[in-house]
Amino acid sequence: MLGVARPAEQPAEAVPKATPKKTKVSYYAAAEDTNRARAAYAHTHIYEGVISFSDFVAAAVLEKTQRLEESYNAGEPWAPLEPGKLPTGRPIL
Repeated sequence: MLGVARPAEQPAEAVPKATPKKTKVSYYAAAEDTNRARAAYAHTHIYEGVISFSDFVAAAVLEKTQRLEESYNAGEPWAPLEPGKLPTGRPIL
């Protein structure tokens, strides 16, 4: 209506994003592969928006995981496995 002042709209309060809980993961990799991955991160993190090497590695693992789920599990995630559930010791060939 003309002549009736409306209250100014208040901006919506920003809701902080929940940060997923992170766990430390240890694995063995060839030194050359690890050095190559560090170099890839160092040369591209600004362009890719990756803020840490840990995030870089986690994204790479997730990308591979999603590809395997697509190929072998109809695109669905498998039931999660908690630490200690994978076999340890010599690799099974």
